[in-house]
Amino acid sequence: MKKALRHFDWILFVCTLALLVYGVAMVYSAAPEQDNLIDEFYFRQAVYAFLGLIGMGMLTVIDYRIWETWPRLPYLGSVAILALVAASGQSAFGAQRLFNLGFLPVQPSEAAKILIIVS
Repeated sequence: MKKALRHFDWILFVCTLALLVYGVAMVYSAAPEQDNLIDEFYFRQAVYAFLGLIGMGMLTVIDYRIWETWPRLPYLGSVAILALVAASGQSAFGAQRLFNLGFLPVQPSEAAKILIIVS
């Protein structure tokens, strides 16, 4: 953990945090002015921003050289999640592409894009 924080780019982190706060504020200001609709959009965007920060923190402490040991693991992982979508995903706008985890719809194709680049 100390090794990961020793080379941590704090300027990039602060800029990312500022953009997240700005994005949440813009969603709040652009949401339709109906009863609870503003709170719903605002809360959802804040949850997504928080989950993104958690994911960024987890990826920060993982040594990227681990992928040299198992180079095919990201590719196999992306194929597996895309096969799960094909088998049991929900359709949206005429395409089967989502997993609905309660209030959080997940689109595994976005993660698959990153995993393919890593592999």
